[in-house]
Amino acid sequence: LCASAAGAQERERVGSFIEHIRAIELTEAEILQLINLKPTSAAVVHAIVEDCSARLNASEVEDLLALVEQFL
Repeated sequence: LCASAAGAQERERVGSFIEHIRAIELTEAEILQLINLKPTSAAVVHAIVEDCSARLNASEVEDLLALVEQFL
């Protein structure tokens, strides 16, 4: 296993995370950053997702954080 956050995660859990966030329109780069950084706050999600305020509402950001916590 590699020392990065993504390298320490189980492939099945990462796959499940990606499946669950499919409804949220994110770029592949944003998804990769979410997997690597495993954000725990809305501020970090806003830093990862370009133009987050326009693309995601507060509820979607909270849902995303819950999915990160659940799967990653």
